[in-house]
Amino acid sequence: MFNQTLAYFDTVLMPCNTSTSTAMTYLPPILGLTPNLPSSPAYLGLMGDLSHKLANGSYSTLLLWVQSNLKSFGQGFLVPTAAEDVPYMPPNPPCGETHYYVIVAYPEPEDFSIPSDYIQYFANVRADPGNVEVRLNSDIPKLLEDAGLGVDGLGGHGLIRVTGDCW
Repeated sequence: MFNQTLAYFDTVLMPCNTSTSTAMTYLPPILGLTPNLPSSPAYLGLMGDLSHKLANGSYSTLLLWVQSNLKSFGQGFLVPTAAEDVPYMPPNPPCGETHYYVIVAYPEPEDFSIPSDYIQYFANVRADPGNVEVRLNSDIPKLLEDAGLGVDGLGGHGLIRVTGDCW
């Protein structure tokens, strides 16, 4: 169930399974507040590619973005108030291929911090943000669980399809 308002620039992507092209996604998404998203002073935003195909033909999860300390300031959408934990890598499926991306926003507990097991991993991604290999095999549910955010869907979440542009 899509319960997270999501926009790229001024284009709102709703409902679940909404499609867009890579041309629209080169900046991080704008996450909006909805009645389904529990109230919180801050939120964690996360985006991952659930259908990244490896050279051997198998699939892996590719972590595209982690942003903690998103705040609303009463405006109906979430604004970053700190540096990205994992720099945004825009969706970029091959020409004509469609990939599926999950975007979540979870309320952060009052004492929230990125789990220590992920500090070095996130530092490695920041050191080489364009390197797909360092972002592969990301266990997003485990990250959410380890961060104390759970994986039971309390956060706003969305699923979008992006089809690779052919230039």
